[in-house]
Amino acid sequence: MAVYMAKLNKARLETIPSHERSLFLCLAHLANEINTFHKLMLWSGKFTPGNDAETNGQISLMLMFLKLLAGKLYEGHKLLKKRFYGTELSRDYKPSLPPDAQDALDEIKKYFSRSNTIKHVRNNYAFHYSPDELSITLPSVPDELEVYIQEGGRANNLYYFAEVLITRALFQSMGLEDEQVAYHQLMEEVVKVANWFNIVCDSLMLEFLRRYIGYIWQEAAIEISFGNLPSFKYTNSMVYRYDEAD
Repeated sequence: MAVYMAKLNKARLETIPSHERSLFLCLAHLANEINTFHKLMLWSGKFTPGNDAETNGQISLMLMFLKLLAGKLYEGHKLLKKRFYGTELSRDYKPSLPPDAQDALDEIKKYFSRSNTIKHVRNNYAFHYSPDELSITLPSVPDELEVYIQEGGRANNLYYFAEVLITRALFQSMGLEDEQVAYHQLMEEVVKVANWFNIVCDSLMLEFLRRYIGYIWQEAAIEISFGNLPSFKYTNSMVYRYDEAD
């Protein structure tokens, strides 16, 4: 794997039309957040066999990151709608993008034009709280209500029963009683949309940089070396794992 580091010329970047520059800056931030939450989901999904407490903590983290990722994707669509389509940049940029990016843009627009799970998760379970739903859901939870309390500290406290409740409430609101089916459906849908955004963000960033290639670069790129990095793998069976990179 080769990674290169380059620097942009700030003064010249500031001279680019503001509507184009602001989208470029915000898309870079969006791409970073999507990649980060995706990696955090993968890291937390490496469950510890034989230790229920650690596994419960990892499950809680993975579902939190999944909900937050869904929220970021919803906000990403609002960004594209306002700053890409709303400023007419789409007319200029979209024809220059590779076919997979044009297709991904169409899929994103189609997905958010109808009722969708990501909007539902964002509005009810990611950025807002629903106390009444938790109370209503409580009688239907068959699990024991587990709590983990650290003696002399708070860093490892986990009110796991709350995550069980919120997850059950979310799955029931999706009209799914089978938690395994609901989990796989939610994960698959969020990851699919995240992949569309990854394609779009990277393609738009590269097109922007290509257009200003002789103008905004501060200096030539240099290759960066890393040690052993984890290699993320995602399978169709919705099993997440990471292994040491070759």
